[in-house]
Amino acid sequence: MISYDGKKGRVYERAFVSFTVEQQVRRRKGTDVGAAYGEFWDGLAELANHMPSKTPYFRVLPVESTITADVNTETVKIGAEIPDPREVLPIDVISQMVSKEPLIGVSECYCRLARENRRDGSCAHIRETCFTFNELAQTLIETGLARQIDAAEAVVILRKAEKDGLVHNVDNCQGHLKALCNCCSDCCPALKTYMAGARNVNAPSRYLAVWSEEKCTNCGTCVEIYPVKAIEGGDEHPVFHDELCIGCGLCASNCPEGAIHMALREDQPRIPETNDQLWGTIRREAVVSMVKEKVFGKRA
Repeated sequence: MISYDGKKGRVYERAFVSFTVEQQVRRRKGTDVGAAYGEFWDGLAELANHMPSKTPYFRVLPVESTITADVNTETVKIGAEIPDPREVLPIDVISQMVSKEPLIGVSECYCRLARENRRDGSCAHIRETCFTFNELAQTLIETGLARQIDAAEAVVILRKAEKDGLVHNVDNCQGHLKALCNCCSDCCPALKTYMAGARNVNAPSRYLAVWSEEKCTNCGTCVEIYPVKAIEGGDEHPVFHDELCIGCGLCASNCPEGAIHMALREDQPRIPETNDQLWGTIRREAVVSMVKEKVFGKRA
């Protein structure tokens, strides 16, 4: 159950299945029941790439300094290309998106926790990286599954996540956020489905990593840090697979020579204006696809 204060009093909503499972993973931490919920969560997430819809519900945001070159808070590497600020939109800048939300909650990452509950080993990445906002945040804060923070602390956590090699994932819309995850490819089902070839779960950012042969020393840092194997090591230089790049900016922010910068993609992904529009589109696509499958024997 999702419960929050609305304009006319207390509002109660039936929680969607994934939200319910996530909270049970947190509630049952370290128990056999928690392990069972973790297994169920992974299976549920695996089904996502078989959804009869095309629009991804999650979207990657790049490391902020790679698209804003914020010299007040970040060190700009000598020789690194400075992004054109005219290319940057508020929907690309994670600190701006977070700062406009009235209520922010942060919780332990349920994907990493699910892995631990299953006794598959623990993840070395930082854990308190799952953000919820407004209605969802109030529900979790009041039930003790999240702690309330302000935008300043949220940005501090996000900067730590970037340094830890985690990928920012937000609702695939331009309006108010409901959730923001910081994902690793070891535990995150969304990134795993992307690596498996699915494109209806996790959308890349509006940016693409661009490599400069002249500056590159083939140190291998970008190969090690990149989360979805879009960069491979080579004898003379790394090999970039643009079709796999999620535009997270981790390779650019970690390159010691400033040999990688982020540039706008030529083929810009469509981003729905609001969360309601996002899920309305997904539902319509699912219905159309299922009808076509029923009538013609194949999905749209």
